[in-house]
Amino acid sequence: MKDRLIKIRASSEVCDLIDEAAKVQGKTRSDFILSASVEKAQEVLLDQVFFKLGSTAFVAFSDLIEAPFAPSEGLKKIMSTKPVWS
Repeated sequence: MKDRLIKIRASSEVCDLIDEAAKVQGKTRSDFILSASVEKAQEVLLDQVFFKLGSTAFVAFSDLIEAPFAPSEGLKKIMSTKPVWS
């Protein structure tokens, strides 16, 4: 349910660009702007990484991410395969 109003001002050029893109996707200007805004908001929030850990869990996590990487046999095979364009 849409129960809040968002008002923005934009230049004619920006409105025309948004309208063209909205038309390509079969959306109204409002639906296009709302969809794009929600996608960007989710992207921004998902880029924020926060782990709330106790001291024991934090030490275990730190040890895990600091440990040297041991590649699997599958990764070794992929990395040793000669590219077809070579």
